[in-house]
Amino acid sequence: MTGDAALWAGARAFLAALADSLRAKQGSDPRLAAYITAIEAQGTDHIQSGPEPFRDHPALDHLEPLLVGATGPLAEAARVAAPLLNWKPVFSGGGIDPALAEGLFAAQIVGTYGTFPSHRTAIGMFLLAPGLDYPLHSHEAEEI
Repeated sequence: MTGDAALWAGARAFLAALADSLRAKQGSDPRLAAYITAIEAQGTDHIQSGPEPFRDHPALDHLEPLLVGATGPLAEAARVAAPLLNWKPVFSGGGIDPALAEGLFAAQIVGTYGTFPSHRTAIGMFLLAPGLDYPLHSHEAEEI
């Protein structure tokens, strides 16, 4: 499978597994219906081209062991998709604890720089290196 074909298939499989995972929990939290609808409405027929995946960083060394130890359909989909995604540091510039800035990465499957383009929705993965605390925070967007 070529790089783009593997990325497309892996990202689509992750979105489907995420929707299924949320659907299984929907009985205990009906608010999840809106997220499921957003995931299922996301167009996946066009891959947004972007920079090569960011792979040369010590924090990303924790990604593979984390995924190997995870179980279930969503974890399996993440194992396939994660190595293909464009991982980026979450913070740039000053004002952040350097250890946190160096150990916090995100990859979008859907979003402004995600595999599938969207300016309304962001769906992706978040990696926090071991031993770091992510401070309490808030922002306008809902986050699950």
